[in-house]
Amino acid sequence: MAPMYPPQSRKMQVGVSTLGNGADIQSAAQAGGTAACRQLSSAFPSLLFSSDTAIYANQSHLPWSQTCLLSPSCVFLPQDAEDVAHAMRVIKRTRAPFSVISAGHMPVPGAASTDHGVMISLHDLKHRQLSKDLSVVQLGPGNIWQDVYDYVAPSGRAVNGGRYGQVGVGGLLLGGGIGFFSSQVGWGANSVVQYELVLPDSSIVLANATSHADLFWALKGGSNYFGIVTRFDVKTIPMGDAFYSGKIWTSASTLPWLNALNAYLAPGGGAEDVKAAIMPMIALTPSDGVYEVISLEFYADAVNEPKAFENFTAIDGPTLLNQSGVGPWTILPTALNTPAYAAKDKRQQFFTVSFKADPRAVSIVNHTVFDQARTTLQHVADLSISFSFQPISKAWIEAAKARGGDAMDLDPNDAPFIAGLMSSTWSNAADDAAVRDFSRKAATSIRQQTAALGLGHSFLYLNDAGVGQTPFRSYGNGGSLKRLQAIQRKYDRDGVFRNLLAHGFPLQ
Repeated sequence: MAPMYPPQSRKMQVGVSTLGNGADIQSAAQAGGTAACRQLSSAFPSLLFSSDTAIYANQSHLPWSQTCLLSPSCVFLPQDAEDVAHAMRVIKRTRAPFSVISAGHMPVPGAASTDHGVMISLHDLKHRQLSKDLSVVQLGPGNIWQDVYDYVAPSGRAVNGGRYGQVGVGGLLLGGGIGFFSSQVGWGANSVVQYELVLPDSSIVLANATSHADLFWALKGGSNYFGIVTRFDVKTIPMGDAFYSGKIWTSASTLPWLNALNAYLAPGGGAEDVKAAIMPMIALTPSDGVYEVISLEFYADAVNEPKAFENFTAIDGPTLLNQSGVGPWTILPTALNTPAYAAKDKRQQFFTVSFKADPRAVSIVNHTVFDQARTTLQHVADLSISFSFQPISKAWIEAAKARGGDAMDLDPNDAPFIAGLMSSTWSNAADDAAVRDFSRKAATSIRQQTAALGLGHSFLYLNDAGVGQTPFRSYGNGGSLKRLQAIQRKYDRDGVFRNLLAHGFPLQ
């Protein structure tokens, strides 16, 4: 039976912009949400789910982090772009708050859900279709990368998508996208050759290099401020076997690990090999002081123990994990697609900070995050905190520009640099403030200390950003924001996305 909603009242027709205080705004949001849910239920009785249904419970709990669970008035599960367009007409008419979710991996409250509004879940948009010549694959935003890789790999192809298989296609590509092939082809977004999207006025358009070229540029890193993407057409990469490695050392190997990382990042080091990709990180459990150093390595060729990683290979300390070899290129992302990583029963948080690839900057991170976390966060039960040093090479940025550029608009002359990710996982809501405040202060301190040494970098990678950070201000050294805002105003003249869309970061 279709969920039932009360008839629309006069109060439901009040627009948010006419209200004068917070209580009225909340009341209008509730009214708009109820009205939109009622109208969508009437039009799509099998696709609209109220809070007393199992599908609502499942979809509203899609977000990876427990900190991001909100209470939408209803969940809408469109099956194609036309369904999304109908939803946008209803939302515009009712002025209902709304959110858009694909896989829900961004751990920022409000990025993928909303209170009192419509959650549009793109979960069912799982279209996958390779072109006849295998050069392009069409992807629905509801796919996760593991499913994409399993689809293209048997045809001898790869896609520069997420390194973790559970991450969703939609969010990663709209935020840029760090992949194993980025030094060869740029950000994940740079491989998109066309977007199918529903605009705020509910029209369906194709954005590419020659049609709606301004949207085509903005969607490469500009997130979902411009419309709801219902299909990504993405270039593939011919790919067979590759080298993979996963190693975890105890704290006894910290110094040789740091030396290996610095050698990899140094001029002439492994980071200059465009086939090499690495995920070096430090992880700490503050409650017991357990400290590990980690290196996850990928090489886009069937070469055993590539020279690019020789300094990590040379570390002879005791390991907790040591696996490597040559095999199908999907082995590493599949191995990272673990139940523990996919679990949604924890509280998660990201913060990002960038800096030049320099040993002094690496040392600053080690002391600022891990030395202080041992004491400051020792009381937080079940907390794990890690810092990933994600190298962004000059070749990466040059490849991005060669493919038409993007909203991030980074300068190759400012590379290489590190896009750092500080990630925290814990269990208790009572510890939210302590973890958030520590992370914010640590990121600020790293930025200040590296800047004082001339090692700072302004870039904030949107997909790794945390609450209160402003990634759009960092794009193009501040030069992209006004252009993004102008494009947003052009396609959203009535302020539907600007005023009603729940988002992780303001376009300001």
